[in-house]
Amino acid sequence: MYKIIIPMVLALTSIIFLGSGISGFVVADNTGAITKPYNWGVLLSLLFLIASMLSFFLLNRKR
Repeated sequence: MYKIIIPMVLALTSIIFLGSGISGFVVADNTGAITKPYNWGVLLSLLFLIASMLSFFLLNRKR
């Protein structure tokens, strides 16, 4: 059961971080520069997405 739940939780976390990253991209400061939360949100999203894929393959491989 945990072989499916762990990658799903990581993928959902990735989606949440991606949403925060996109909202950070939309909200720019008054100089017109893209704010930092955008960059960190997208980077964390990619990190959790890679982690979910790795955990899925490592937990479901044949012994």
